[in-house]
Amino acid sequence: MLLTRHGFRLFTGFDLSAALEAQIKKVEEEVLADPSVVNLEDEDEYIRNLIEEKTVMRLVLDPSKTKVDLTKAMIPAEYFPNSFSIDRGEKYEKKVAIFSVPFSGDKELLESKPSTFMSWTKEVSIEDNHIVFEIIVFSDDADSLKKERDDIIGKIQQQIDNINQQVDSYNETLNEKIAGFIKRSKENHKKDSDLLSELNS
Repeated sequence: MLLTRHGFRLFTGFDLSAALEAQIKKVEEEVLADPSVVNLEDEDEYIRNLIEEKTVMRLVLDPSKTKVDLTKAMIPAEYFPNSFSIDRGEKYEKKVAIFSVPFSGDKELLESKPSTFMSWTKEVSIEDNHIVFEIIVFSDDADSLKKERDDIIGKIQQQIDNINQQVDSYNETLNEKIAGFIKRSKENHKKDSDLLSELNS
């Protein structure tokens, strides 16, 4: 839940496996449709350029540079612990801790669901390459807030690790797959050339 900004729920959007498979299919179609492939002067350079273009940037979280700020917001009664004496349906002003954790990499991956995942999510916003989440301050206990902060960041990191495993696997196979697509393109071209030669003989 975000109280002071709009955002989305982490790791609940598109299927990462399907997205990476679709990307490989797109690379395949691009190579097979490129007429220059059959007469490449420098195949290695072609592959390097395509790898640079199609590589997915893995996510890197930097919890050591997490920043925090405090604000106030009107909190619905249903979000309060049972220990509070409140009226249901009402809102009460409480402090809200806003945590910003810097990261690098492809931010769209934060919306992806990896093949290995845990049943956990958190509503966040992305601001200037920071993951921003909020914790309602029900008690001025810094240690308790730090523990909750660290638990959230730890779960984000765990899910990012799952995502990066798939991203790394995709990136590591690009060279081999592109080389295979080039080989197939040349084979297809040769078959077409041989057929034309026979038809014209």
